[in-house]
Amino acid sequence: MSGREECLDTARKIIVGDREEQYSGPEDSFTQIAEHWNVYLTRQLGHAVNLGPDDIAVMMSLLKIARLSTGGTNQPDTWIDMAGYAGCGYEVSVREREV
Repeated sequence: MSGREECLDTARKIIVGDREEQYSGPEDSFTQIAEHWNVYLTRQLGHAVNLGPDDIAVMMSLLKIARLSTGGTNQPDTWIDMAGYAGCGYEVSVREREV
């Protein structure tokens, strides 16, 4: 198995297994995170913010990118997490278009 396959397979196992059992699907947990972040950001910025679940996938990916940019490139779990957030982001964006 190549490194790419290992990364993607591990991410797949996490997001459709452990994480989904712990937190439900990304549409539920990312929507809940967006609601909390919207309240916080609206209060801090003084105007309404309307993040959606797809924004959460992007922002969590950016968190992982920030960690990589500060020297964490030898952390395989960071790359796996980014792959997982990409998969979750894809899923929630496809579901939003279907609604």
